[in-house]
Amino acid sequence: MGDRFYAQMHGKDDLVRKLKGIPPEARSILKLNAEQLADKLHALVLAKLSGPVLNTRSGRLKAAAFERVSDTPRQIKGFVGIRAKAKYAALLEFGGRTKPRLIRARNANALKFPTRNAAQTLFRKSVWRGWARYPQRSYLYSSMDDLRAEIEQALSDALDPVINSVGD
Repeated sequence: MGDRFYAQMHGKDDLVRKLKGIPPEARSILKLNAEQLADKLHALVLAKLSGPVLNTRSGRLKAAAFERVSDTPRQIKGFVGIRAKAKYAALLEFGGRTKPRLIRARNANALKFPTRNAAQTLFRKSVWRGWARYPQRSYLYSSMDDLRAEIEQALSDALDPVINSVGD
């Protein structure tokens, strides 16, 4: 799975010096690009959490999705992710399995299970759940892959004038 992209630059020291002296107007354009791309990526993640990849049950995972842009003197970063309160987010994104566990009734006296015979219903105070396997259902990395070309193009368009002036 191509979950990250890496780049190696030649002449990077010259570029770093140029970027440190980047005009405020160019920084604001880069930040605006980062904000727009983060918004678009966040919207795509939310859309995937609402049907095509996962079906919404409680809405907790969707509510835990966030986006933000940080702007420091050294870098401008766009983030899209899931807050830690959705503990099962990684299990759904990457797939995996859960450990066996005992499930007990918490909000009622018993758990209710329909049977194959629709006329019968089983009630249990607790049940033993064995290993459960979950397939990978990527909503973050697949969204990144969907927008990869657009992100690369936006960054290239924003940085081309600065990179091209390195030789000046």
